Order: sequence, then C-alpha cells, then structure tokens
Amino acid sequence: MSFISRVFHKKTAEEQHKELLYSKGLITGNNFNCYSWLGIDPSMPWLITIGDDVTISFDVHIITHDASTNKAGLGTKIGQVKIGNNCFIGAGSIILCGVTIGDSVVVGAGSVVTHDIPSNTVAGGNPAKMITSFEKWKEKNTCQRETQHFFDELPWQEWLNADVEHRKKMVEILEKTGGYGYF
Repeated sequence: MSFISRVFHKKTAEEQHKELLYSKGLITGNNFNCYSWLGIDPSMPWLITIGDDVTISFDVHIITHDASTNKAGLGTKIGQVKIGNNCFIGAGSIILCGVTIGDSVVVGAGSVVTHDIPSNTVAGGNPAKMITSFEKWKEKNTCQRETQHFFDELPWQEWLNADVEHRKKMVEILEKTGGYGYF
C-alpha cells in the first residue's frame, strides 16, 4: 500500500483492481511481480493463469476477450491466457485471448502476442515472433555482463532515490557502454 493509502486508509485504484481480479478467479503462482495490475482484463480473470517466477512489466495488457467479432455478428471471442513459469513480459506488451506462453520465455517490450510462444524462447514484435532461444539470449547477456559495469554501489532499493553524484556516475558509464544491476 502507498504511504497516502496507509495514512488515509484508502486503497488505490490499482489495489482495488488487484483485489477484484483475485476475487474473480485470477490464478498466479509464487514470486509473481506485476507492475500492470490495471492492464489485466477484469471481464473474465478466471481465464488467466500465471505461473511461478513471472514478472509483468509496466503498461502490459492481458486480454481474455475480443469484442471486434461482434461486428461480424459472431459474438465476442473469448479465450484463456496461460503464462508459464520463469517468464518476463516486457513493458507495453499486449497478450491477446487464447494465447499460451510457455516456460522460460522473455517477451520483448511493445510486443503484441497473437499466437502461442513456445517454452525457452525470446520473442518480440507485432505480431510477436521468436527472436532466439532463451539459452542463447542468456549466454549473450552473461558475456556482456562480464565486460560491462555492474551497478552495485548502492542496494537496489536505494537506486530509486539515488543522489546526484550516483546518477551522474551512472549516466557517464552508460554513455560508453551498457550496464547491469539488481533493480
């Protein structure tokens, strides 16, 4: 709960939406981190299953229905959305009804997932397509991390309120190369 929510005992719209989703049957596993509660379709959340160790980034939408089919006199298309274990859904992505995302999948930012994504895949684009395997992606990032700066000067929580000197140092380093850290 945010500071203001605690002081005034009022729940934010996001907190209320989260409670609504769970009360209507949303299923999530252990270690689920969601930064887009308001983007999860409240119509039929019982059709959404999310596994263990999943992170859903900012401004992601998960949709269990498609009302455009009403224009063809077909009624509303509905479908389950299943997200496996050990997945990351990038910022601004849209996951449409009837889609299954396997285990160990990274969906790149801004992707539109219109079809199933198999396990051990990195996918992206509109519509989302396989870019590489999860193992090749992990190997590439492991090699890059070994040669680039790792931001461990502050605990990860403190980076959110970093002082001017730390911010300036980060900008200087990232002008030359990429970097990694736990944020």
